[in-house]
Amino acid sequence: MDGEEKSKKHYRFASQVLLRDTDDALFVNWCELTITDDNNRVIYRNGFATDYPLNRKNIKQVIEAGRTRWKIIIR
Repeated sequence: MDGEEKSKKHYRFASQVLLRDTDDALFVNWCELTITDDNNRVIYRNGFATDYPLNRKNIKQVIEAGRTRWKIIIR
C-alpha cells in the first residue's frame, strides 16, 4: 500500500434554505461533498440543492446518487 493516497470525504448539509433572496423564493435542502487528499488539498467539491429530506443517516446516499446522476457515459 505504499504510495497510495488516501482521501477524506467531508459532508455538510442544511435543510429549508432559501434558494434566493426574493419574496417568491423556494425553500430547498442543500448538501455539499468535499474530498481532500492526505495534505488536506481539495481534490473535489460540489454542492447540490434537492427536495429530498436530509439527515445524518441518508446524506452519503443522497450525495452519491447526485454524483452518479450527472456522470456522462460515452459508448
